[in-house]
Amino acid sequence: MEFSPVGIFENLFILDINRVLKSFIAFLCVLAFFSLTMKLDIFTPLENFKVYEVSENNKISSKIKPLDFQTYSFANVPSSFGSIELELSHKFQTNDFEKIFLSSFPKHIRKRVKPYAKAILKVSEQYQIDPFWVASIMWTESHFDWKAKSIVGAKGLMQIMPATKNWLYWQVRNKGRFLIVEKDDFDISDYYNFKMNNKQQRVFKYRLVNIEMGIIYLKRLLNTFNGDHKLATVAYNMGPGWTLKRLKRKMPIGTKNIYLDKVKLAYQKLSNSLWQLRL
Repeated sequence: MEFSPVGIFENLFILDINRVLKSFIAFLCVLAFFSLTMKLDIFTPLENFKVYEVSENNKISSKIKPLDFQTYSFANVPSSFGSIELELSHKFQTNDFEKIFLSSFPKHIRKRVKPYAKAILKVSEQYQIDPFWVASIMWTESHFDWKAKSIVGAKGLMQIMPATKNWLYWQVRNKGRFLIVEKDDFDISDYYNFKMNNKQQRVFKYRLVNIEMGIIYLKRLLNTFNGDHKLATVAYNMGPGWTLKRLKRKMPIGTKNIYLDKVKLAYQKLSNSLWQLRL
């Protein structure tokens, strides 16, 4: 067999061309992959995403916001009466959701609600309870008048009886827990959007306790009545003992209950105003 240097070089050249072609094809595949992923936004920066912002005149606009901004989380909280989509609260920054919450009330009562809007939302979030239900109860009980006192002695925004307040407090303490104002990291500015002097701080801490006690009670009633907001609402007014007795005797509950009707009407008014959550 005749030895040919030229043939060897020809073979090597062909092999090099094949390697170059394979490398070029691989490069084109990688380039095509990155082009496709860019079009599909697979590599959209994770630190940004769309949220909604509320202006002073309650106009909604969408903007790209960083992931580290604060939102309320009610994703696993069922709406009590009506069609308020609480899981959409994460689309709004906390201060914007507070504006939406306040704007859901009729104008004539917003001035009374405003000092407590943030507190209602924050405490409701901590206990994972519908804040609009809490507000509807508060609206029915005291009309957001912290000085309200019933003929039977119920006091404050949530109209808590002194005996009920004491019982609830010891229920909390017996479980090794503390009220919000008792915790080491408590900061009153987390619950109110305005500056206060020392005297005002003491007053509004007391009002925060009243709000928390009412929410603790509502949460316990919800647990007692297996998440039934109608029964829990009636029990908040008539007492759980009375409500349980009616259930045991298979008697109707809430069919002609003026208190329940008022709470449901208040909730419906709030629900009808929340067009912002239906974007």
